[in-house]
Amino acid sequence: RRADAGGPAVEAATAIARTLADRPDGDRVVELGVDLVLDPDGALHPVEVTGKPRGRLELLARNDPRFRPAHDALARGPLAWLAARFARSA
Repeated sequence: RRADAGGPAVEAATAIARTLADRPDGDRVVELGVDLVLDPDGALHPVEVTGKPRGRLELLARNDPRFRPAHDALARGPLAWLAARFARSA
């Protein structure tokens, strides 16, 4: 059952993002980090949602401009994927 968790994980993360986007200040949400846990029965549960996830690459980009293009591409990737996915489903 764990192998097919991608679909439900995407659905759960999307539902969380839509819920946050519907809030009065939702237009400020640009990037989300959604941590999900898969229980032994295969059900997904949200653990944490962060409005601006920070990673090692962001720290590197802040301290060394050579990392900025990689950081920017990484930040745009999930948004581009979601935009393409929603464009197909509309």
